[in-house]
Amino acid sequence: MPAPSAPPMAPDVEVALARSEERFRLATRAIGGFVYDWDARTGRVEWTGGLLETIGVAPSEADPTIDWWHGRVHPDDAARVGADGHVDLLHDPTRTSYEFEYRVRHRDGRWLWVADRMHVVRDTEGRPVRAVGGVTDVTARRAAEAAGAARARRLDRLRELGAALARMLTVSEVARAVLPRAVAAASATVALLLLRTADDPDLLEAVNGVGGAAHLAAGWRLPIASSLAVARAVREGVPVWGDARDAAPAADEARALAAATGASAWVALPLRVDGRVLGTLALGYPAAPEVDDERREFLMGFADQCALAVARSRLVEAERAARARAERALAHTQRLQRLTAELARVPTPQEVAEVVLREGTAAVGAATGSVSLLGPDGDTMTTVASIGWAGRGLWERYSLAASGSPGLEALRSRVPVFVATPQELAARFPAAAASAAAAGLQATAVLPLAIGGRAQGYVSLSWSAPHAVTDEERALLEAIAAQGAQALERARLLEAERVARAEADAANRAKSDFLATMSHELRTPINAALGYAELMALEVHGPVTPAQGDALARIRRSQLALLSRINDVLSFAKLEARRVSFDLQPLDVAQLLADVEPLVAPQVAAKAQAFAITPLVQPLHAQADAERVSQILLNLVSNAVKFTPPGGRIALEASSLDEGRRVAIRVRDTGRGIPADRLESVFDPFVQVDATLTREQGGTGLGLAISRELARGMGGDLTVESVPGEGSTFTLTLPRGERRNHAAHA
Repeated sequence: MPAPSAPPMAPDVEVALARSEERFRLATRAIGGFVYDWDARTGRVEWTGGLLETIGVAPSEADPTIDWWHGRVHPDDAARVGADGHVDLLHDPTRTSYEFEYRVRHRDGRWLWVADRMHVVRDTEGRPVRAVGGVTDVTARRAAEAAGAARARRLDRLRELGAALARMLTVSEVARAVLPRAVAAASATVALLLLRTADDPDLLEAVNGVGGAAHLAAGWRLPIASSLAVARAVREGVPVWGDARDAAPAADEARALAAATGASAWVALPLRVDGRVLGTLALGYPAAPEVDDERREFLMGFADQCALAVARSRLVEAERAARARAERALAHTQRLQRLTAELARVPTPQEVAEVVLREGTAAVGAATGSVSLLGPDGDTMTTVASIGWAGRGLWERYSLAASGSPGLEALRSRVPVFVATPQELAARFPAAAASAAAAGLQATAVLPLAIGGRAQGYVSLSWSAPHAVTDEERALLEAIAAQGAQALERARLLEAERVARAEADAANRAKSDFLATMSHELRTPINAALGYAELMALEVHGPVTPAQGDALARIRRSQLALLSRINDVLSFAKLEARRVSFDLQPLDVAQLLADVEPLVAPQVAAKAQAFAITPLVQPLHAQADAERVSQILLNLVSNAVKFTPPGGRIALEASSLDEGRRVAIRVRDTGRGIPADRLESVFDPFVQVDATLTREQGGTGLGLAISRELARGMGGDLTVESVPGEGSTFTLTLPRGERRNHAAHA
């Protein structure tokens, strides 16, 4: 470079400059570096000893020109330092100082950052005389600043990642947020997120991948026992920083992974939370990367945030899954409750089958379904309900001798049959595969309708696409089938009961009609015989001897007794046939009691018994039929007289019950009593306490049965209390009646 011409400097300027140079040399030595003195008139540059310490070149080895120095400047900085820097400064009279940083080459080839501070000395006319400068090595400072900036960028990346992950709610979302950022932050070419599988914690499964690993994200699985870095990081719980240990024990596996992803070296970061390793964040490189301590710390921070996000998202997913399961369980429970309510309302097997089929198909989204029931012969099936089924017709019958169908398999084994695909159907039930394919059905579920080990039929459901029945669906379908089986059994019992009741009603009607007819046929000749006997006793046909009169009296008593028995049978038949009507009126209870005494007085006198009616404390009225009440009381008192020995006591009394809402009329005796185990059976038809052929008292055993039925027909009841050897008390209860106000009707 040509040196500009300049006049000689004044002596005082020379002295000042020398002093300035000395001070500058001392300062430069203190801070580390070197000083150069560039004579603008000659173009010569003098380099100080610090040059060796700074760039490894001794001053004696350096050319004494500024061009030599410019030749060591980094190409990217050359223009800024040379033509635009030193040279411009010399020729710009407005500038006297120059300071900037750039890179120069060290003797060993390294690039150093230096700070160059140059001062220009000009003459009185402003022309450059000398340029004195100092160069200081600032590589360490620039490296520190770069490291600080890198740390700041990494912190920014971590903050940005944390903010992004805070919004992620699923593992897939976490993977989509983490992997691209990890590739950019770690300068990797491939990234994979692998997690332990839920069904087998000894397996890793790829959740997602970017770069060359994107195609592995579709469920790629890897045993944790593998020697690959991505598995070793999980197994050992420590990071793998792209070392060469992948090669020996798993060379084929490593080569296959490299071929699939384009990455032959891996940084694998374990995802650790609370001492558990959830999986690994794997970063792939074409060659082993250089990872310094700061970058390792940064990448582990990256992995830690990923691990926390995965754990959090799993909790969210678990909570969502639990909520979904709870909602499904509630829906299933509600469906079963609805099913129970509907089944309780349907009385026939066909209606039960329709309800079960409707709920079953809706519960699992089946396209078609049918219910077939076993016939009474146990050898045939009948389809009683169907939905969307283009195969068997309703009420079609088919024999159990046929084989090879899922339905018959479920019926025979009483175990549900589930077929998820057409291939499985063809393998297990080849005879049914063709008809299913023709109907467009690809999956089937058959559930037996069994109760108490006895199969009644089965429910068949089908789908038009492959369908694997889940555990929840299976439990629901089995519950529906169980309820259906119970409802079918109940419907069968109800049908049997209805038939039995109809047959019993028909038999009762036939019996009642027979008894009524027989009573009528018997009463007619008895009444005729009784009339003729009375005519003979009145000597209409001639005189009657005392012996003949006594015989006629015996005939009359026997006829009256027989007529009473026939009347009892006829009354009971009418009660059973519900042909008895009641005229309910308010009755004076005291009068009812008083009317009984004259009717039983002869019987009481014949056995020398004491008969008493307890006076009422206050007037009582009962809502009843006067004729029926008199019939009941006469029967009760007659029984008391009959079963009480001579000299015994019989009492008749009445009182109010239930705070005046009911009236109780009691007949007490001091007879032999009734055993405790016979207290209820005495009210059964044709039952007597002494039912032997040698019993002392006669009768048909219908009196108490008729009396109780009459009492209940009037809204009351008839009960008994007894102590054997002491006597019995029969209580007739009747609704209370309102006393008639005669003045109001006068």
